Amino acid sequence: MNHKTLNQKILSAVHDLIVEQTEQKPDKKPEGDKKPEGDKKPDDKKSEKEGSSKIVTKGAYGSGGFKQMFSATKSRAEADAKGLMKDLGIRSSSGNSDIAKAESIIAQAVKSNEIMSLAFAGPRQVKAKGKDAVMFGRKSSDLSIRDATKYIYLTLLGAENAGFLKFEKGIKFLSKNDVSSPTIIEL
Repeated sequence: MNHKTLNQKILSAVHDLIVEQTEQKPDKKPEGDKKPEGDKKPDDKKSEKEGSSKIVTKGAYGSGGFKQMFSATKSRAEADAKGLMKDLGIRSSSGNSDIAKAESIIAQAVKSNEIMSLAFAGPRQVKAKGKDAVMFGRKSSDLSIRDATKYIYLTLLGAENAGFLKFEKGIKFLSKNDVSSPTIIEL
């Protein structure tokens, strides 16, 4: 089996799992909480951090939109974070620093979840831009740095939303132009 076929199977399996999980958890927002379409404010300036998260992603992805499966994963990381953590085999974070905590979350997911283990090698400590960093190696170059970064980000966001990951200062993903795999540094 070539790498491209393996990557397609991994992406398809992740997408199917996310869609299946999302369909099982119907959106239970009261109708009074919905804002009319005209009340949306355009995002004139993009925030460096996404929401109230302490995970900085500015420059990590590059430009352009993401595949639809990422929106389903993001929804799950926000709406059913504990369920996502259970599916990924993540129990809690450990470590003395923010990057060590993030590393422990991804290491658990890679070790416990078949799909994550097919996509990623275990995290490893490296030096990047003169700082201690953690790189999340891809097992196949068919999984783009951009998509891999998004998967790692959404996993960490889910852990943060589930209360499994509590940062003191936060972490930052390095720009995809500066690294060969998703890499984080401490803020």
